Amino acid sequence: MPNTARERVLERLLTRLGRARRVGTPMNPASIVEVAAAVLTQPDGRVLLAQRPPGKVYAGYWEFPGGKVEAGESLDTTLARELHEELGIVVTRACRWITRVFEYPTPRCG
Repeated sequence: MPNTARERVLERLLTRLGRARRVGTPMNPASIVEVAAAVLTQPDGRVLLAQRPPGKVYAGYWEFPGGKVEAGESLDTTLARELHEELGIVVTRACRWITRVFEYPTPRCG
């Protein structure tokens, strides 16, 4: 349960970005793609999002920076790699905030 106003806003945003599926709900394990994403915030409450480019699956959708976990890679390593590739930043500290499982409808291309 989110404690602060910021956590409540981020929880609503996460729910809007994908249809949340309760952890523990049966799902085909072969269809799960593990990803790491960062929620980067400013003290004034602003949140960094990126818009998916034309021609990509879910073109025009908003997303948190991050990406897919590669074979043998930890979540922390994935997050550091993706943030460096996408934003050119170096992660010096990260803490796990929440874990969510999402089920997306059939991908749509732009």
